[in-house]
Amino acid sequence: MRDILHQISSPFRWVLLLVVGTASGLPLPSPYPPASAPSGWRVSGRVTDEAGKPLPFANVYAQGTSKGTTTNDDGRYSLELEAGNYQLVFRFIGYQTETRRVQVDNASLQLDVRLRAESLVLQTLTVTSRKKRGEDPAYPIIRNAIAKRRYYLGQVRALTADVYLKGLQRLNRSPRRILGQDVLLPGLDSTGQGIVYLSEAVSRYYFRQPDVEKEVIVSSKVSGQSQTLTFNSALALAFNFYQNLVKIEELSERGFVSPVSANALFFYDYELQGTYPENGYRIHKIKVTPRRREDPAFRGYLYIQDDYWRIHGTDLYLTKETKINFVDTFRVEQTYLPVRDSVWLLGTQKLDFRFGFMGFEGNGYYLALYSNYQLDAPSPPADFKKGEVGRIETQANRRDSTYWEGVRAVPLTTEEAKDYQVKERLEKRLESKAYRDSLDAITNRFRPGKLLLGYTYVNRARHESVGFGSVTQNFQYNTVEGFVLELPLSYRREWQEGKQFFDAENTLRYGFASRTLYGKAKLSYAFDRINRRNIGLEGGKYAVQYNENAPISPFINTAYTLMRGENYLKLYEKTYVRLTYGQELANGLYGFPFAELAGRDPLINRTDYRFRRGDEPQFSANDPLDPLNPDRPFEPYRALTVGFNLAIRFKQTYYSRPDFKFLNASPYPRVTLSYRRGIPGVLGSTTDFNFAGIRVQYDLDLGLLGRSEWDVSAGSFLGNRNAAHLPFVDYRHFNGNQTLFSLDRLNAFFRLPYYAYSTSRSYLEGHYEHHFNGFLFNKIPLFRKLKFQEVVGGHALTTDATTYAEVTLGVENILKIIRVDFAASYDRRGNLGTGFRLRLGL
Repeated sequence: MRDILHQISSPFRWVLLLVVGTASGLPLPSPYPPASAPSGWRVSGRVTDEAGKPLPFANVYAQGTSKGTTTNDDGRYSLELEAGNYQLVFRFIGYQTETRRVQVDNASLQLDVRLRAESLVLQTLTVTSRKKRGEDPAYPIIRNAIAKRRYYLGQVRALTADVYLKGLQRLNRSPRRILGQDVLLPGLDSTGQGIVYLSEAVSRYYFRQPDVEKEVIVSSKVSGQSQTLTFNSALALAFNFYQNLVKIEELSERGFVSPVSANALFFYDYELQGTYPENGYRIHKIKVTPRRREDPAFRGYLYIQDDYWRIHGTDLYLTKETKINFVDTFRVEQTYLPVRDSVWLLGTQKLDFRFGFMGFEGNGYYLALYSNYQLDAPSPPADFKKGEVGRIETQANRRDSTYWEGVRAVPLTTEEAKDYQVKERLEKRLESKAYRDSLDAITNRFRPGKLLLGYTYVNRARHESVGFGSVTQNFQYNTVEGFVLELPLSYRREWQEGKQFFDAENTLRYGFASRTLYGKAKLSYAFDRINRRNIGLEGGKYAVQYNENAPISPFINTAYTLMRGENYLKLYEKTYVRLTYGQELANGLYGFPFAELAGRDPLINRTDYRFRRGDEPQFSANDPLDPLNPDRPFEPYRALTVGFNLAIRFKQTYYSRPDFKFLNASPYPRVTLSYRRGIPGVLGSTTDFNFAGIRVQYDLDLGLLGRSEWDVSAGSFLGNRNAAHLPFVDYRHFNGNQTLFSLDRLNAFFRLPYYAYSTSRSYLEGHYEHHFNGFLFNKIPLFRKLKFQEVVGGHALTTDATTYAEVTLGVENILKIIRVDFAASYDRRGNLGTGFRLRLGL
């Protein structure tokens, strides 16, 4: 499967959000032409087994056409056809296919069909293939299917198709309270059961070899959320088993081997269950089983057509044994249908899953129904913008019930129809001013405990909120200020239902040893979500780290200072105003200019308090260059700095919504060009320097072997001959670490001293990590059970003065969030250092 779209087309990542809440709506401005009445007549009915039990998601299609549908949970179907004579084919995996001749002529028809269970025949097969004595007869079939894989992968040069998409998620069990809060979800009954998400969409899908895919979602409907747009997408929900590896990033980082991949015989055992006839073809039902439980492989059944060796259908599933995340089981059911002569394409696909977490248990499915195929079709419409792979039409969620009755390919069940009706009434009540005011009255109640835990006042009618954060979470200690109390304040206001928003982030900070009150404010206004245009203004007086990337965590520094007597945090006082702007200049090209005027003043240690007293060494001075200097590390001065960052995402692709675009993962490097200029003689500035740098980031997916990450940067201060005009604050600093806890950043070192390698000249910095995603550890039973994953890395830095390098071996995914590394470091003098590092990926 292609890279899953990171936002709109990633339904599996939203399962949790759909359980604990619903997404807010997005407005859609312009009118859409009214939907026309159905152009044909309806053939409808019910498909059951011989006992009258409904067969959900059975295929119904008109032979010789690309018109088809599938039954709903109750076995009911509805198919629109023009007047004429047709052969309707009723097909359900595991049952004998039925063909009925019908005449459609100025009236709708009712046609109920009962299917009989398929009678499999295990017989001696003559297959043109190399045979092995004693092997199962499934193997020559599979070898032929593998040999034809590439042919069928590239058989169709181009096509278009209409796709009906439907998603449903249901809770079968839910807790009454979580962390002391009542669980109130629309759609649940008194037992905590019911539909929590129901959505439909209709899209037009375009494909052209080798890998051009486009999609237009023309209509969208989400139960109880009339302003919300669906995230169902044909681009994300199509699984192509003719590809070697099926990628489902939300379930697993490593992907899953197709049963007909080039190397499938290394991963699967096959067993022929039997053969049955269907409309002139012989279909082989083959059971597939992973050779090893830990292999990234499917279980279930594969249906292969004799002689042609094409996939006829799939019924494959994954379980927790394959280390899938979040869901307990995941099932892929596909049916291929004849479109033209020897061309069979995906007709229906249903993705089933079951999940359970925090007392919630449920199941759901996503259905994609393809119809109206046009082969060797022209290119996608010319109005697609550069890089745009899909879009949602402006008025996609403004369609009325008449429209949906005409285009709905799968009839609603009684439960689904009721869900739409109940949640439509509920939405109107929830959007009323009276309800919003009553909800605000409840959530805005102030209690004394919120003085410590934080408080937010919300006005839903005005789309604004104001509040302050937790005081206890921002309590820290350093040798410059002593114990520090930091209070974050925030304000947010939205316009046009989220298209524009204004944020104000303010922070007050008081040091009890320095007896100094600091404060800063950051104002930002985002006014174009499509082109990502935003402007920001920040200023104040604050104690900040010399390295603006803040590699030293205040919390970790507090612990090390109080308990170990190691005060790594080095601060100076900054009185400043900073103006920033950001915008996408062209697809994949982003510009971020900035200007800052700052007064910089030195700070010195004001306290030597710690928990333990004794023979421990004294605290280091607040001078990053000289730990023995108790005096001011520099003289106060003023600096005017201007610059920009230019970010480039090569061949960027995205999915458009009416007021936003969601970026897809890119297989190409990301490049950032940066420039900074210290301007002397203006507004009292004394700094004078030019700095230019480049950074290249690259992620490489190696399939079953894991994923590699690179982060390489280089830079130089240009023509800076007078060191007095280049203060230490403006040096190029690197993300070092001298504690047990490493930074959760690829461009961070594990053992590099914080400021020992800062430079005022040229540098070259490189970081590399390879995440095996369990490729090796899955062979070790204990690690496989614990879901541990292995990671290796290398980090290097060279400046005009020295060279430094690290190699690391690590274990990640410990309890999902913990990573432990062993790091060995070297420098130009041959010094070797080793140690363990801990990382929390929260």
